[in-house]
Amino acid sequence: KGRPGMSQFDFDLLVLGGGSGGVAAARRAAEYGAKVAVCEDNQWGGTCVNRGCVPKKLFVYASEFGRARSIMPAYGWEPGTPQFHWTTLVRNVTNELARLRGFYDQAMSGNGVTQFNETGVVTGPNSVQVGERTVTSARILLAVGGKPWVPSGMEGSEHCITSDQVFWLENFPSRILVVGSGYIGTEFSGIFSGLDAEVHQSFRSDYVLPGFDTDIRRHLQGEMEKNGVQFHAGDKPVKIEKLGDGSLQVQMNSGASLQVDQVLMATGRVPRTRGIGLEDVGVKIGSREEVVVDDAFQTSVSSIYAIGDCIRRWELTPVAIAEGRALAEHWYNGQPMNFSYSCVATAVFSSPPAATVGFSEHYLRKSGCGFEIYRTSFRPMKYALADKQNKAMLKLLVATDNNKVLGCHLVGPECGELIQVLSACLVAGATKKDLDDTFAVHPTLSEELVLFRKPDETVAGENPSPDPKMNVPHPNGD
Repeated sequence: KGRPGMSQFDFDLLVLGGGSGGVAAARRAAEYGAKVAVCEDNQWGGTCVNRGCVPKKLFVYASEFGRARSIMPAYGWEPGTPQFHWTTLVRNVTNELARLRGFYDQAMSGNGVTQFNETGVVTGPNSVQVGERTVTSARILLAVGGKPWVPSGMEGSEHCITSDQVFWLENFPSRILVVGSGYIGTEFSGIFSGLDAEVHQSFRSDYVLPGFDTDIRRHLQGEMEKNGVQFHAGDKPVKIEKLGDGSLQVQMNSGASLQVDQVLMATGRVPRTRGIGLEDVGVKIGSREEVVVDDAFQTSVSSIYAIGDCIRRWELTPVAIAEGRALAEHWYNGQPMNFSYSCVATAVFSSPPAATVGFSEHYLRKSGCGFEIYRTSFRPMKYALADKQNKAMLKLLVATDNNKVLGCHLVGPECGELIQVLSACLVAGATKKDLDDTFAVHPTLSEELVLFRKPDETVAGENPSPDPKMNVPHPNGD
């Protein structure tokens, strides 16, 4: 605990990156008496607060108000002709993000963490160039995050935007092409569809969300089509031309032509590992631009560690926070380092939302274990009066050898809230019988999880079922 034998350095811990993971590590270390500093050359709070989770969810809420108009008359409401003002939404979101950044400043100063509002460039195992001065530290923690990746070589790519710009557009795009099948592109397709834009989404794969359970991918794409999103599977833009009226003419690989107001490239993200001195001091960088670390988050340089998006494991805010806190607990509170990515739940805030925890059917089939597949698809009650044909889907995967729940996959209203509880069930080693013995809450979407009677399919296998608390592969999208 504390700072034994570290007085020869300016700091015990110097963090590069003021996002969720870096700040969590810094604050926890400072609580145990460590002398800590954080370098951030952009906005405190990182991607999540400024260009990711938070503004995205606020925009999702805005889109849900727009989509609710279609069922209001059936419930006795006369919706009239409400007007959506893009500039009002952008202004209010901007103000909320400023408030949250203030919280980050306050939280770090309250813990005695030194803040450097400058780029940190690693110059040695224990030294970082911060502006015009060199700062030394017993340990350096890389929490530099990631940035949008746009493929090179497409004519007219300078006319495209990424998720870094989309929240702050001056004018609302009434027609938009979203390129990419991952969660970012799929979420923005839902956002702009709910805001009454004409939405096209193109990608290389057959369905959205590659890496997720196949049933969920198919079901979600079908529901999004009902909501008006036009999909161009197996296709991509090859040329973009800006017209005189400011719109964009997009030539697709298939020969199709689209005219839109914006092209959003949601084609993936890469770590921000270049230009900060890492390779010069011997930190190994992998083939996907990630910082290579061991199970204790240590890089090839013993005094330098890395967490979060820049190591490309689970690129989720709560995971980065947990990684940072685990390191601080290990270094300054003597806790063992046995970090596990067990039962990591993830939600996609698409329209409708999707969520998953545990193993997919595809993974279990490859593992050679025996398991049961329970699935159901039904119309949520909220759509009944309006006679809308949108449906939710729930899928449960259960081991045949010990009855343990191995995976849960959902599409439907509020499933992002439900998946948190299901992840706790997997952590606790819940069995199908535990769910069967649970009283249903009626009428809810979640009650279907405790009302499954017979499996749709039983898959035979000779191998023992995997432990749902092991490190589950991340469902990466493209």
